Amino acid sequence: MTLLRVEGLTKRFGGLTAVDAVSLAVQPGELVGIIGPNGAGKTTVFHLLTGFLRPDHGRVVLKGASIGGLRPHVVVDRGIARTFQVARPFPDMTVLENVATACVSPRARRMGSGHIRDRALDALAAVGLAEKAAQLVQTLPFGDLRRVEIARALATRPEVLLLDEPFSGLGAAEIAPLVALVRALAQRGMTMLVVEHKLHELMRLSTRVIAMHFGRIIAEGAPEAVARTPSVIEAYLGGAA
Repeated sequence: MTLLRVEGLTKRFGGLTAVDAVSLAVQPGELVGIIGPNGAGKTTVFHLLTGFLRPDHGRVVLKGASIGGLRPHVVVDRGIARTFQVARPFPDMTVLENVATACVSPRARRMGSGHIRDRALDALAAVGLAEKAAQLVQTLPFGDLRRVEIARALATRPEVLLLDEPFSGLGAAEIAPLVALVRALAQRGMTMLVVEHKLHELMRLSTRVIAMHFGRIIAEGAPEAVARTPSVIEAYLGGAA
């Protein structure tokens, strides 16, 4: 059964059509990469899926129920969690406290058991940060802040996890463990949509890739096939296959 289905999703800002009749389907356990140049509409799609924007047209259906236009906290309660391009921790709180904030969400309370602290530690262990639980989050390096974001999303017990440019701004030494983390989540069966500009890493992780340009999907399929598509090469890869 299709876990997440998007039908004709459209969003306009005045005379600009940022997302133009986008349709896609995600099966349980898939890791779907979304690529495209800046301004292609990738993050806007994430905003529409998670309630930060209301679609002008189209439907978002999760497990057979329409969720398009619901507010972000309701979308989280239905089972979609996300991270952002820029990490947004509570800077004066510890790593553990940051993740614990997600453990008090209605969905996390329904689906979790045990003390909030223990559930937060479990989420931190899943991203390799349990030993830094007591640190102030503002003392962490950038790569670890990305891990905190992922842990906070995981703490809500999502059906679908959306990662918005998880490797952006990181050096090779920070990217490698994050790639390993995303791969481990996929191997555990987590369904993910990942927007990313670092194509080498994303192509190795994805089971399927969707390419966007000017708000439209221009190619979809296996990573190798999408990378060889002429319209993708022209729009995003700058002529390099």
